Amino acid sequence: MSEWQPIETAPKDGTKVLGYLPYSTMCPVSVMQWIRCTCGKDTWATIPGHWHILTSHWMPLPEPPKEEL
Repeated sequence: MSEWQPIETAPKDGTKVLGYLPYSTMCPVSVMQWIRCTCGKDTWATIPGHWHILTSHWMPLPEPPKEEL
């Protein structure tokens, strides 16, 4: 299992990662990706697009569950 890593080390190529938002009381962990926002700046955003510049840590997404037939 992966450990939380500083956000500065996260991939900035659009890869979806699990992000930790320490100041969020509603959803402190969310799927995120590095995007270009409408203001022209790059930032971390949750899917489908809420900006979160205060994300502190990240880890790779786990493998999805195996489908049982």
